[in-house]
Amino acid sequence: MKSDTTVRAAGAACLAGVTGIAAAALLLGAGPATAQTTTTTTPSVGSGGTTTFNSSVTDHAVVQATLSGDGTPTGTVTFFICDPTQTTGGACPTGGTQVGTPVTTQAVSPATTPPSSFADSIAITANMTGTWCFRAVYTPGGANGSNYTGSGDARPSECFLVTDTTTSSSTQTWVPNDSASVSSDHNAPLPAGSTLSLQLYVGGSCTALGTLTGPAYASPSADGTQTTLSVSSNNSTAVSAGTSVEWVATYSGGPNVSPSSHCESSSWTVTQP
Repeated sequence: MKSDTTVRAAGAACLAGVTGIAAAALLLGAGPATAQTTTTTTPSVGSGGTTTFNSSVTDHAVVQATLSGDGTPTGTVTFFICDPTQTTGGACPTGGTQVGTPVTTQAVSPATTPPSSFADSIAITANMTGTWCFRAVYTPGGANGSNYTGSGDARPSECFLVTDTTTSSSTQTWVPNDSASVSSDHNAPLPAGSTLSLQLYVGGSCTALGTLTGPAYASPSADGTQTTLSVSSNNSTAVSAGTSVEWVATYSGGPNVSPSSHCESSSWTVTQP
């Protein structure tokens, strides 16, 4: 009968090439075992970072074995994203939207001890203000998958803040109005029935009037004793900055008193810092 020492030596010889926890488990008669992993992820804008509206953000996952001897953790990482309406408790523990298809892990280079692998998600577009959070789930597979357990990361460190900016602008308009008067040059009474009118034109000049705008504003008719007539406009049509306006005052005249007219043009500009 062989000694226990001889049996263990023979068992060890049979396990040549079987390493790590799996080998230890077989020697103890427990069958194949798996090593645990930890998955740590970081958004491309940094853990708890801030980015602007509509920016592209990716997630980077590192799958780390807790012990050495079982090779690089192989398999896939599936990424999820929770927008600000989907987060729970400031993280993305469940739900959300899957980001693309599962990504096959690659060995970290240079190699680490214990061994580790990584995967990167495709980019998401952060099109909502507020806190977004990733979640990553490692699923063992491939050459060394049977050596490892799955793991994931949905901590608040997987979150980032999306902000937006504002731009203020203004457009000024103005409502032009005018007043006019006419007087006899030598204090002679203005003929009864004569009037003074005021008319607005937009977009021209006094040598080439623009578009006739609004009604003509007329003074009360002279009663034959007045030496002066006056009129004021009551325009409500706004014009934009840089647009010229012309006001034309016209006196009709009458017996022994000549008619007359006067034009004035103006425009205004807005200065912005």
